[in-house]
Amino acid sequence: MAAQTLTGKGFREVYSLKGGIKAWNGEKARGTEELGMDLLQGDFSPAGVFRIAATMETGLRRFYRLLAEAAVDEELIELCSMLAEIETRHLESLKKPASELGYSIDEPDENVTPEALEGGYNLRRFFEEVKPRIETVPDALGIVIMLEAQAMDLYMRFAYQSEKDVSKKLLYSIAEEEKSHLKSLGRLMDKKVRA
Repeated sequence: MAAQTLTGKGFREVYSLKGGIKAWNGEKARGTEELGMDLLQGDFSPAGVFRIAATMETGLRRFYRLLAEAAVDEELIELCSMLAEIETRHLESLKKPASELGYSIDEPDENVTPEALEGGYNLRRFFEEVKPRIETVPDALGIVIMLEAQAMDLYMRFAYQSEKDVSKKLLYSIAEEEKSHLKSLGRLMDKKVRA
């Protein structure tokens, strides 16, 4: 997206990474522009939006729990457990706007691993792909930041496709939440990298 488009969507600061993408050493966005678009299955109603948002938050919580189970580093285990708890709070935060619009969000079955992960990835495949590369807290945070950025992008793409004003507004609101998650993760990454 051009800088003008991003600032028009509420991003107050837009930076150009000097040296282009080749200067970045962290995780990069992956997949096609269509990645995750099938998750709504054409249901751009508020109910469909809440359903997929709850599914992806639950998937990310499960992803963090799987990472915590696979980790040997105590600090990494602690981080993943904390991130899983944060996803529980994110899921809870969806309940208020759902209720205000007359919808409810069912609690997910803890014994069922969702297939969808934030950003549109398949949870199991993505976990198996990244698990060998995550040994430290900065490794995990790089993946987590990439996932949150992908999720924000996916919600914005959903909003762009939606023809329903209520759903469009809701999707942009969820994208804003993802943006605030990214800011928090960026601060945490700065703190961990400096430590």
